[in-house]
Amino acid sequence: SAHYRPLGVKGTPLFGSRADLMAWTLERDLPRLVVGFVAILLGLLGFVSFSTRQAWRLPFSFAVWAAALGVYVIHYTHLKDLIADVSVVSFFAWLLALPAMVVGSLLFLDELFVARSSKVLRWLLRASLLFTPLYLLALALAWVLTQSTEHAALGVSVFALATNAVRIVILVSSLLVLVEASRFASAGDLDARIFLVGFGFLLAFAVRDVMAAFGTAMFSWRSQVHVGALACVVAMAISVQRRYVALHERARLLAEEAVARGRERDALVRDLRCNGVRGNQGDAQAGHHRLLDRFVRPQFNADLRALDR
Repeated sequence: SAHYRPLGVKGTPLFGSRADLMAWTLERDLPRLVVGFVAILLGLLGFVSFSTRQAWRLPFSFAVWAAALGVYVIHYTHLKDLIADVSVVSFFAWLLALPAMVVGSLLFLDELFVARSSKVLRWLLRASLLFTPLYLLALALAWVLTQSTEHAALGVSVFALATNAVRIVILVSSLLVLVEASRFASAGDLDARIFLVGFGFLLAFAVRDVMAAFGTAMFSWRSQVHVGALACVVAMAISVQRRYVALHERARLLAEEAVARGRERDALVRDLRCNGVRGNQGDAQAGHHRLLDRFVRPQFNADLRALDR
């Protein structure tokens, strides 16, 4: 009938015994499933292990990005449906993971390169935060429209528009992030170089899959994006761990400096006493606090503010 779109089979149809099909699914999807769960666990572990009151933004954004990427990878596996019937949950999690990958990665990079004050990263982050509620609103509208027989086709069109829009946002953001990270890496930023290695693997495998879809890539048509996703997550985890080590090293140095200044203060008090400075106990305590306010607290507070930044 002209009122209905053509029906067909999406993907490659497979025929065979149940055992053979399950063996094929296990061989094809087990690496993806493992990578997806590893990404989620790395994100949660990074947030729990490395977040502090002064430095929580980087681990939090890493956890959001890694978890979203893990959900994205797991969604494209058939093996999860053999383990449990989670197709509906996986679908909605995938819809939320699409904008979460963009927002999480941009939050991560904005915090990682905060000292460089990249206007491009700031603009991308604000644009993604503005786009996300519009995307969710479009999905809600599509769901409402599909509940009506008369407007179901319009709901499908709105859904396709929203998902295609978020894919365009991911593509544009990836290209601009690649340019910015390359600029930072050329200036000698080690974190930018580490990120570029992982992100480069992810882009390379993504491009390879696109070429395979058009029949121009060598080897197999089977997707290998999960390999690049794992490389990118590991690279970002290394950056989080480096920031954590640097933070604690800075805190250790501040503590040592505070102890040294305290010793200098005590030595100064002893020298004053040896030179004939006398007074009652209240005067001594007042002098002690004046020395502390003058020589120790200003620099210590300045170091703490620098540590928070």
